[in-house]
Amino acid sequence: MEKKISVLIFVVAVSIGSFLLATYVEAAKTSDFLSNQQQRIEDDKHRLVLATAIANGLGDYDAFVFEEALLNLQINEDDIQLDINVYRLVYVKNNLYTFNLAMLMTDVNIEPNMGLLIDDEHQLKIDIVFNQAITVNNANQNEFIETPISLYSDKEKLAIFEVNALIHNYPSLLITSIQIGYVNVNNAINYAYRLTEQQLNAIQFNEIILDDLPNDVLFREDVVYDPSLLISLRQFNWYYVSHFSVYFGFVITIGYLIFLKPKKLKQ
Repeated sequence: MEKKISVLIFVVAVSIGSFLLATYVEAAKTSDFLSNQQQRIEDDKHRLVLATAIANGLGDYDAFVFEEALLNLQINEDDIQLDINVYRLVYVKNNLYTFNLAMLMTDVNIEPNMGLLIDDEHQLKIDIVFNQAITVNNANQNEFIETPISLYSDKEKLAIFEVNALIHNYPSLLITSIQIGYVNVNNAINYAYRLTEQQLNAIQFNEIILDDLPNDVLFREDVVYDPSLLISLRQFNWYYVSHFSVYFGFVITIGYLIFLKPKKLKQ
């Protein structure tokens, strides 16, 4: 009985270790991929969005982005300045398309002593209000506050909003308000800009989905697609082999020492 419990504990420990190692490898894989691409894509807004989206998918899907921004605006307030471009981003997996909105924020500048720094980065906030309550990540409400991720520097942020599932589940869904702000030194949100009705109309979720994309959509002039990005990311899959080879070698050794190695008899 005692041996069975020991085996069970060992198996559980190995499983937890495998999960933690897989999480680490995935993070290292995406981080090194983006670092490897930095010089080539940092100044290219479209490929910056694509590389980040593909990295977030861990190589599970490809992506393309429509070249023309649905919305371009400049926020120039006393305490915050930034440029915003909103693109139609499409994930591709098994010839199925998933539509998204990608909100890229560049040249972000928050006046000193105004914004809260966490790990040397400011936190921007996007407050979105819908015309009805929706369920996202087990939360059922009509208002959501999103935090864009930082890219290569604190001056570049990106937020991606999935469109397909929301419109499928809520066909009459409309965005009634979007506000852009930042976390201040008192850990409260300062909203600096509220989108106008015309700007909201340009990025309404139910206007984003294109029901009939042609088979040759990746070769259209109005689409930016870079197949080398997914290829480059998948080249880092060897991380799994190298890390797990060492890990299972360690596990087998420990397992042998604990359970199989003959024990010396006491004299």
